[in-house]
Amino acid sequence: MNLRDQLRDILPDILPENPADSIKGTRLIQLVKVKLKQDYSDATLRYHFSIMCCDPSAPIAKVEQGQGYYLRSPMNSPQGAQNLISLQQGNFLGPDGEEEANLQLSRAMKFRALYARMNLAALRFPYLFDQDAAAAESPEILWRMPNAALVEWEVGEVDDNGNIQLDQSLLRLKQSLGLSPFTITSVKMRLDPEPKTLRREFFQCLSQSGWAHRGELVFAGPISDERVADTLRDLGIRYGVGVTSYGLDLDAIDTWPEAVTLQAMSDAEFEGFASAPRIQRLAASKSATHLDWATLQDSCRENADFADLLDWVQGCLENNVATPYHHPRSTKRASGE
Repeated sequence: MNLRDQLRDILPDILPENPADSIKGTRLIQLVKVKLKQDYSDATLRYHFSIMCCDPSAPIAKVEQGQGYYLRSPMNSPQGAQNLISLQQGNFLGPDGEEEANLQLSRAMKFRALYARMNLAALRFPYLFDQDAAAAESPEILWRMPNAALVEWEVGEVDDNGNIQLDQSLLRLKQSLGLSPFTITSVKMRLDPEPKTLRREFFQCLSQSGWAHRGELVFAGPISDERVADTLRDLGIRYGVGVTSYGLDLDAIDTWPEAVTLQAMSDAEFEGFASAPRIQRLAASKSATHLDWATLQDSCRENADFADLLDWVQGCLENNVATPYHHPRSTKRASGE
C-alpha cells in the first residue's frame, strides 16, 4: 500500500472533527509515524499532507488562515460552505477582506448545519455536497452542482432510532407502477438574495435541479425588499422552483456555536436554534414523476458527490431500511474500524 492510501486509512482515527481543535503539522507527523508500515521523512509527510488538503475526497483539511489540520467532513467543510456565498457577496474577498470573508464563511457553515438538522428532524434526509465549485476546472459546474439534496421516503414507517423501515409490499407496488419510492429535492442555498445576481442564481438553481424530482432555492436571511420578493415569487411559480427564506438574523448567527457543535447537539440542546428561523415561503416547487437518469449519470461521472448520493440511496433499498446519511469517514470512526 502506498503512502497516500495509508494516510487515508490512518488520518480519520487521528484528526479532530472540529477545526478549533486542529493538530499542528509537527505533532501530526509524530502521531502518523507510529502507525505507518515503513519510515518516511518529515518532509515527505508534510508534502503529502499539503497535497491531500487540496483533494476534497481526502480526509485531511487545513485550517483557513492559520496552522493545523482537522478531519474533513461536509459539516466543517469550507469547500462546500463557501458555495453559499454569491459572487456579489464575494467581491470583498481579497487581502483587505479576510475578516469579512471568514465571517461570511462561518455563517454559511452554521446555516448548513441548521438546515441539515431541521430537515432531518422532518424526515427529509439531507445530503450536503462538498466540492468547491469556485475551484473547479470549469465554471459550468455552478450550473450543475447543488449545495444539498433532500431525500424523502414514501414507503415505510419511522422506528425508534429515526430510521425508516421500508415496506416491501409498497416498494413492489411502486415498482410495478413505474413510480419511485422516494423523492429527491435539489437545493441551492444562499445567505442573502443579491439583487444584481438574483436572476442568475435562480436560473442556476433551475439548471442544477434538472436531474431531480424538485428544485428549491433557499436563503438564510430575510427577503425584506418587496421587489426582490416579487421577482423570486414570479420566477418560482413560472418555472416550478420552490423559493424559501429562513428569515434568520445573520448578525445573530455570529453568536452561535460552530457548525460541528450545532450538528453534534442533542435534540434538547438544539431546540433553541431550531426556533430561530422565521420561514417565509414565496413559491412551492412542482414535482416531476421521474429522475432524469441520463443527466444524473453524467453528473456522477463528473462529481463524486452525485455517485455517493446514489450509493447511499441504493444502500437503503438493499438493506430495506432508510437511514440518515453518514459521511464514510465519520462512520468508520464511530464503528471503530
